[in-house]
Amino acid sequence: MSARLGPDDNLAAVVRQLASDGYAVEVVAAGPDRRSTYAAIAAALGFPDWFGHNADALYDCLRDWAADGHRRALVLDGLGDLERADAPGAALICAVLDDIEADNPHVLMVVVDR
Repeated sequence: MSARLGPDDNLAAVVRQLASDGYAVEVVAAGPDRRSTYAAIAAALGFPDWFGHNADALYDCLRDWAADGHRRALVLDGLGDLERADAPGAALICAVLDDIEADNPHVLMVVVDR
């Protein structure tokens, strides 16, 4: 993951910097549980109706989202609540984000703990 920000970091400044660096930035609010976080990401990124709301489907859809080679950044805001409610679920989502970023040098993943 490119960055892990804390609650005191200025999210607006981070988004402006990413955009200034040429990234198309999507900010997604993490939900209070794994399923709602998957749903929020899917809605923000326009995943297809068949999206399965699980880690494998998240990986597949993010891989497709990143496949066009454009500079993209996904900012997942508010992961701290999910980590407190479902630490394994939050870790799984972060692992998927890490894998996508590792496989796509033009993609950045940023997580904000709140």
